[in-house]
Amino acid sequence: MLNPRFSLLAPLGTAIALASVVGGCAAMQKARLDDAITVSPGSNPADFRRVHANSLTCDGPLCGRLNEDQIQSTLERGLTAACYEVVSDDELERYAAHFAERRALTATDGFGDIEFAGAAMEIDVPGFRFSMGAGTGFLDLEEDVREVVIEELDLNGVLTTKLMIGEPDSVTDFRSMVLEAKLVDAGSKSTVWHAQLDGNVMEDADVQQATTMLAKELAAAFKARTNACGAPTPPPASAVSRIDVVDDQIVVPGRVYFEPGSAVLSNRSHAMLDELANYLASSSSIRVVRIEGHTDDVGSETFNQRLSEKRVAAVAAYLNSKGIGAVTFNEVGLGESKPVVPNRSELDRSKNRRVEFFLSN
Repeated sequence: MLNPRFSLLAPLGTAIALASVVGGCAAMQKARLDDAITVSPGSNPADFRRVHANSLTCDGPLCGRLNEDQIQSTLERGLTAACYEVVSDDELERYAAHFAERRALTATDGFGDIEFAGAAMEIDVPGFRFSMGAGTGFLDLEEDVREVVIEELDLNGVLTTKLMIGEPDSVTDFRSMVLEAKLVDAGSKSTVWHAQLDGNVMEDADVQQATTMLAKELAAAFKARTNACGAPTPPPASAVSRIDVVDDQIVVPGRVYFEPGSAVLSNRSHAMLDELANYLASSSSIRVVRIEGHTDDVGSETFNQRLSEKRVAAVAAYLNSKGIGAVTFNEVGLGESKPVVPNRSELDRSKNRRVEFFLSN
């Protein structure tokens, strides 16, 4: 049985009374929460702007009665309120599938050979399609693959949550309930923030209601630790430009992202491209810009050449949609012909997938 006063992190953090939890449970009549939350004084979680929230795991005889999705969604809403951007399981799975087990496959039909990347097209071929179940496996990926997914998703951390329910006390009939959460650095896998909420409920109490309230309080603790989101207000784009020109190359703050294996711009690319559009519109000297697109070596040369051409066309179309009438774009797709590093690993390939901008006469 878990001790009702069990507080694993007490030596590390400061206990905060949760009067709202106690008051909220009064309506349950048969339940009591007399608890404290303890928080480790590690790194500021506000530095982790984008996190993946793992699904809740539950230990204990009453776990079958819980709506775990409801508890997990409570924590995710708390993260969002605390200015985290939560990465969905679908998004994580899509990128992990694309970079972890991508294989070039060839199919033959009546019109000749068709080459495609199996996982990128989500082709379910045994041995070729990598799949991650909801909330599982990311921290167990090989480091090389994990780094690629981190880069493609701009992923900072992984939130892991766990609920433990003890056996009823033989004297009081109270059960100890412990809900804990860890924010783990996606790259180093080190824990940067660890919070725990302890509670006691009657054996026949509404465990679902009690654990949901615990989850709400834990979500609030995340928000409190972020110190009003922890990020300074960015200066207006007109005041400070993060774009520079170096040896005829227009150096942009970040990279252009696409959906895996396609020429569809990711929404995460819009802010940077908007900044580039503003920079070009305000320039009195830039009239022609060459957009170069590059791929890695996965797939045929023909496929990659066409993919690079479609991607630079998509970038040019987006910039043109911003009304930059005075600037002309020359679209140049170079396929896999000019890698910046040898394509020896997934991480190297991620560096070779790029879009670059140059001044053009």
